[in-house]
Parts: sequence; structure tokens; C-alpha cells
Amino acid sequence: MSTFDKAIAAHRAGCLEDAARGYRALLQTKPKHADALHLLGLIVWEQGATDEAERLLRRAIAVREDAIYLTNLGNLLAELAHMDDAEAALRRAVAIAPGYALAHYNLGTLLQDAHRFDEAESAMRNALECDAQLREAWTNLGKLLGTLKRHSEAVDAYRRALLLDPARASAHRDLAVAYVQAQRFHEAEEALRNALQIDPQLVDAHADLAAVYAHALRWNDAESACRDALALDPGHLEARLNLVRVLQHTNRLGEAETAVRNVIATGQAIGFDDTSQSQRAFTHADALHLLGRILWQRGETGEAERHLRMALSIRENAAYMTDLGNLFNECARHADAADVYRAALELVPDDAVAHRNLGVALIHMHRFAEAEAALSDSLRLGPDSADTYTSLVAVYSHTRRWKEAEAACRRALALDENHRYALYNLAGVMMHTDRLDEAEALFRQGIARETHNANERFSLGQILLSQGRYEEGWMLHEARLDPDHEMRTMPWHDAVSADLPEWRGEPLEGKTMVVVSEQGFGDSLQFCRYLPMLKRLGLKRLNLVCPSALVTLMETVDGVDACVTSSRSLDIPAHDYWCFMMSLPWRFNTTVDTIPADVPYLHAPADRLLTWRERLPSEGFKVGLVWAGNPRPDMPGANAVDRRRSLDARAFLPLLEVPGLKFVSLQLGDATRPQLDSIPHEIRPLDLMGDVRDFADTAAIIECLDLVISVDTSTAHVAGALNKPVWILSRYDACWRWLRERDDSPWYPSVRLFRQTTPGDWGDVIERVSVALKKQY
Repeated sequence: MSTFDKAIAAHRAGCLEDAARGYRALLQTKPKHADALHLLGLIVWEQGATDEAERLLRRAIAVREDAIYLTNLGNLLAELAHMDDAEAALRRAVAIAPGYALAHYNLGTLLQDAHRFDEAESAMRNALECDAQLREAWTNLGKLLGTLKRHSEAVDAYRRALLLDPARASAHRDLAVAYVQAQRFHEAEEALRNALQIDPQLVDAHADLAAVYAHALRWNDAESACRDALALDPGHLEARLNLVRVLQHTNRLGEAETAVRNVIATGQAIGFDDTSQSQRAFTHADALHLLGRILWQRGETGEAERHLRMALSIRENAAYMTDLGNLFNECARHADAADVYRAALELVPDDAVAHRNLGVALIHMHRFAEAEAALSDSLRLGPDSADTYTSLVAVYSHTRRWKEAEAACRRALALDENHRYALYNLAGVMMHTDRLDEAEALFRQGIARETHNANERFSLGQILLSQGRYEEGWMLHEARLDPDHEMRTMPWHDAVSADLPEWRGEPLEGKTMVVVSEQGFGDSLQFCRYLPMLKRLGLKRLNLVCPSALVTLMETVDGVDACVTSSRSLDIPAHDYWCFMMSLPWRFNTTVDTIPADVPYLHAPADRLLTWRERLPSEGFKVGLVWAGNPRPDMPGANAVDRRRSLDARAFLPLLEVPGLKFVSLQLGDATRPQLDSIPHEIRPLDLMGDVRDFADTAAIIECLDLVISVDTSTAHVAGALNKPVWILSRYDACWRWLRERDDSPWYPSVRLFRQTTPGDWGDVIERVSVALKKQY
């Protein structure tokens, strides 16, 4: 046997030292023996002598340019991070031996690591054309296709790898990962179970199985799989984080927080000893992100934001950004939310959900054209999203494009017939387009599906109240107090002691009560008429909690012993019962025929009346004007109503030109002065509202007038409660309190209503008011 043959035999037997000695001895006499140089290079490479290995491989190639030599040199150079030289060696190998599968495979792996995915795919497919049985090439092709989000193709590649080695548990797990990426969770579960049947100790498969169960909301199974993984490896990071997710979603927030803080605490050395530094950083970021979500769920939004930002400082991740944007949207920081969503879209431009969330933020900012564009992008990327169509309804509704709003609702329902908000929004469209029978049927359908649905109950109540169907309407109106109601605003909720009962009609003889004002000023001004009725039931003391702007005027209501402006319960005198003011019509079983309409029930204080009589014109027919409502920054939905009920002061020009009348502005707000300045001086209304301190001043001014012409605002309620003639300009989708198809009001005998006949058209309303003014005055 020759020296070379002996060295080869030792090499094959794993006796590397003997093999190396044989190769070296041969090279003493035959220094250009290419195979000896190549094989000795492989041995010293394995022993860690990479510089010598490179020299030996290059000497072998200098003797004979062989594809195998070049492939091994390329692999060595890649290990040494000499990527350009490694690529050159591998490309030379495939050039001289196009049928050598391993050369193509190793070139593909190198290009894949360099994120040159198109070239990597080509090289990997070339390898498989040369040798379709090369399992590693199928596996790496599957990984590459998964990176490119070609998940169905990735599944096929992993299946081919599995056919070549069906007894390898990790191959089943690779296939399961591809199924998860393709959203084929049932098949993923089956693949993971196959992996665990082959190797019950495969901890990664247990952790992956937990994630699959979590997606299916099988929280008990998910928890069991997490604990199986942790029994095998207590430090397994993905299993620990999956367990945190399970605890979070099963509302065990204390346990979840403790578990994730433990991960973070061990976190600077998080993971296995052989885990890369970047992977440890990513896992640490995931843990911080999870903690942020848990804190958010617990209502600790400041701490939640801090931890989400910490996660993003470690890893720029679109999912983290989207969650931070969602947090900002919930906290009404819509501009911040929009900025974060845009940053997420820079990372993942084709994320349909991020586009939709950006659209929602822009809707809240009343940037409807931009919102529509963002939602259209979302639908282009995810055309079957009922959520996105439902969000688009808000754009169409705010811009009064009711046909498009209806179409979007119906498209959402076609995609998801049980979509709660699509059904609710469709009912809302029916309301705004005066199809109340259809709206009522849809709201009742929503309530039948979910009886505790506050939005549907409240909206149905609005319809019934507008039709005078008060018995059921007042009961449903109580849904405004439900914590789940989207427009719930209870600014004085803390004014009442939690341990004292709400009044529900019990005898009041000798008792004390606190009535709590709520919602807008107009609501308090309309329903304070019930306070004397309470006192007549025998109350010893009646206290009212209300905003400071109402106190002086509310003190003129019969039966009110004291008004309190503080929302702190410590400032409220001891009491036996409490009640919200807008619940009183229900408690008194009010019907249209029993509305307490004894007016006036409010009175301007004498000293205020004297002051304002001296400042207002003493002669002529005096008309007060109000052309706009008061925006509510805390209530976006109410602001939409405010835009529909308001108009510009210049719309009143036909009225101001009616001869013989003296006009007085009763308008408050930032836009008052600029709008008045746009009216010619000779017909401009007198404006003294800069000196108005509260509603008592407004009431005193109105007492000095002969008529008030107002859009549907609190000033109209003051005039009605004082029994002063008031003409109310009502939007097309009129407030429920003015009932339907009436030009008078059972709530205020002095009211005359001028309703829009077409949505948004104030011109016809102003013309009718102008004609009435000329005819009557």
C-alpha cells in the first residue's frame, strides 16, 4: 500500500494525526501532489489552523484547478469572513464543474447570508437540478423562500426535504414553521406533533406548538406546551415568552408581569451560551415589548410607553411601532400615533394593518383625504379586510358621502356577516339618511346578538326618543352611562359616594339627594326642570353638582338648596341618594304628554338683568343670534355633530338686511370676532359677549331681547327655559329632543323649529327664517 493510500485509510478511519503525518511525508517527496495538499488542508482546518489550511488549499488549486478544491477554499474563506474571495472561489468552482451540486449549494448559502436573495435562489435551484436528493439544499431553499414571504413555495421545499429524511424530527419542525408563516395552523400543529413523536425531547417543537395553540385561542393547551418545553429546558427563551403571552391573554396580568420581568432580569445574558449577541438583543427587545403590552393592559400607559420605546431602542420592529401607535391612539395622541405608523411603514411598506391604523389616526385628526388614501392602500394590500372597510365608513360619514358609506358597510358585512361595528355603522348611515325603520331593525339585530352592547342600545334609544316613544327610549338612554359606550363622558362621576345608592324611585320624604349634571350645558339646562319635582316629593335637601358656568343660573331653580362645582366627593354634603340629571325623565316615567313644561323655570338674577338692560338698546325689536356650537375636544363624535349644526356668521346676511330690527350677537368662541368683522359694519350685530362671565349673564341678555334665532345650542335652551321666543335652526339629522316632523316643541312652548330639508343645506332654512321675520316683524 502506498504512503498516500495509507494516509487516506487513516483519514477515513478518523485517525487525523496519522493521516496528516502520511500526507506530510508524501509531500516531502512529491510537493505538488494536489490531493495530498487538499486533504491535509482539510485536516489542519478542522484543527483550527486556518492560515495554514488556506495556504495548502491554494497550493492544491495551483497544481490542479479542481471544483472540489475551490468549493472547500470558498467555504474556508467564508468562515474567515473574506466574502469576496469566497464568492470568487465558489463561482470558479461552478464555472469549471457546472454539474457539481455542492458548489452551487455553498454559493447559494453564501449569497443567502449576504441577503442577495435572488442570486441565492438561483444558485440553490441550480444545486437541486444537479442533485435533487440534496436535502440541505431543499431545507435552505425553504428558509430562503420563507424570508421572501413566498410561504406556499417554502412549504413545498420543506416537504421535499422531509421526503428525503422522514425520520428527522427537525425536518418536521422546519415544515411546521413554514406552515405557520403561511397561516396554515392546523397543518403546523400536525407537523409539530410528528416531530415530537419522533423526538419528545425537541424543546423547540414544544415552544412552537404553544404558539400555534395561542393563535387558535386554545390557552390551556398553549400553557401545557410551554410548561412541557420549560420542563426540558427551564431557560428556553421562546417558551418563557410564550408563557408570558398565555398569562397575559388569560388576564393573569400579575403572573405575566412577574414572568416577563424575570426574563428581563436574566436578560443581559439572556438565552443559551451559543446564542448570538444579536439574537439575545432581539429576545430582550421582545421581552420589553411584552412588558409594555402588559402594563398597557393594566392601564399604566406611561410605563407602557416607556417599555415599548425601550424595545424599539434595541430593535427597530414594525410590530413594536404599531403597538406604540395603537397606545397613542387610545390616549388620543393621534398625531404621535400617525408618526409611529409611518415609521412602521418605512420598515414594512406592505403592512395592510399599519396602513389601516394610520387611516384611523388621521380620521381622529379630521384629515379625511389622507385617511382615505391610507385606508385605500390598506385595501390594496388586504382587500378582504372587513375592519378596513368599516374604518372607511368613518371617512365617508364625516364627509357626508352616505352612498359610499352604505356600500362600505355592506362590503364589510359581506366579508364578515357578524362584524359588530359594520352592522352598527350601517344602522348609523340609515339614521343619517332618515331611514329610521331600517336603522331601528339593524340596531335591534345588533342588540339581539350582544345584549350588553351599549352603543347599539344608546343609538336605538335616540331613534325611539326622536319618535316620542319615550317608555322604551328613556330606558335605553341609560346606556350612555355604560363603561363600554364609545361617547361616555361622566366628568362629575366622582362627585358621589360609591357606597351610597343611586335613586331609582324610592320615597324621598325627609331624605337628602345630590343630582349630578352631565353631558353638555344644553342637557343640564333642559333637564333641570325636574329638580322642583324632586323637591316636591319631600326632599329635605337637594344639592346640585354642575359646571361653574351654570351655578348662578341654576341657583334660581326652585327647590335647589345648593350648587357645588367641585368633582371631589369630599366637597359634597352628606346625602341619602344621588342621581344623574339626565336619568330623571326615566325615573319620572315621562311621556310626550307628561313632559313638565311649566316655564319659565330659570330666571335671570335681578342684578345681572339691571346691568345688561343699561348696555343694550332700549328701543326697537331686538333679535339675538347664535350661528355655531361649541366644539368638544374630549368628544370627537360630538365635534362631528357640532360641524353639522353650525354655520358661518355670514350665512345670516339675509336676516341682517331685514329693515327695522336690532341684532345682538349671543355667540361665544374663538371664531366670533373674525366672523363678525367679515360682516359690513352698518348691519353688523352688536357684540358684548366678551364681558359675559357665565350663563346668568347670557340669560340676562336674552331677557332684554324680543327674539332669539339660534342653531341647536345651549343658548337656545336658555331662551326656551326663560320662555323667550326662540327660533331654532335644526340640522337635517335633528337631535332626538326635537322629535320628528314638528315645528314646535313640547319641551319649550316658546320654540319654533326651522329644519333642514336637505343635509347640509342652510340656504333654504335661512330663506324661510328671513320670510318669517319680514312677515311677523
